[in-house]
Amino acid sequence: MPGSLDVLMTVSSEALRAESEIIDRLTARAEKYVAAIGVILAFPLVEQKKLAAAVSTTHNIPTLLVSTGAVVLLLGLFPALYGMRLRNFASYPSTDALWALDSKTVSPDDAKRSVVKMYLEIRDRNRLVNKKRARVLASSGVLILVGVFFIISAQVWMKIW
Repeated sequence: MPGSLDVLMTVSSEALRAESEIIDRLTARAEKYVAAIGVILAFPLVEQKKLAAAVSTTHNIPTLLVSTGAVVLLLGLFPALYGMRLRNFASYPSTDALWALDSKTVSPDDAKRSVVKMYLEIRDRNRLVNKKRARVLASSGVLILVGVFFIISAQVWMKIW
């Protein structure tokens, strides 16, 4: 039957692995946001002829809406790019530090405690970084929605008027 230290070792290892998966998911989300912004910004360029015709007939409102949407989308690009950065994440200690746990003076239980402590410290640090990245990406998502709203509003304006 595994002891409490073995259980703690397993749980802390799983917690660290779960936090690493969150890192991957946040990075993938940031990449999708950057791609979405690129696609959305390309849309007004494709519709430029319709937009130019609308400008001459409806007093620049569609141009203003598309321009505002493009600016907001570009503002949303910065937090998305920032969210792709993988700096500040904790990693495993150096090889020498880990080999020190294999010393004759360190008991197996003390070695396990040290590894559990290491796992939990790495997880806690990465968790804080992930929370910050999630907030940054949330702001990017809001800016993308606002930018899309302005660009769609321009299209609706051109259809109605």
